Amino acid sequence: MYAAEVAVDTGLGICVLALYLSLLEKAITMEFMVHSDMGAPGMFYVLGGITLVGAVFIQCYIKETRGLTDVEKKQLFMPLDCIEEERKAGESALNTPATSAKIDNSKVAPEDLDKGEKNQV
Repeated sequence: MYAAEVAVDTGLGICVLALYLSLLEKAITMEFMVHSDMGAPGMFYVLGGITLVGAVFIQCYIKETRGLTDVEKKQLFMPLDCIEEERKAGESALNTPATSAKIDNSKVAPEDLDKGEKNQV
């Protein structure tokens, strides 16, 4: 489920499309490979070779996501200019007057604090 962890909806759709197209390719070509001169053993060597190439590709190009948050996983493959735009947008949102105002706890009644703690549990 690696694709579901790092891809947005469109990217995940493309991944699923690629999966189904590869299954279709195998279903169409399997009968021809079995009845050709290479026979059943040759077909398994070809499919094993394709799997080996895929394993080498994954080892070289796919990044580890263990221990990362969802945002960090999505940023692994995001273009750098998009990451910079998101950071700037996040910084400007944090600097608005509504979010930079601090709450004065001395104006909150103690009974309201108790209610808030009970509601959180």
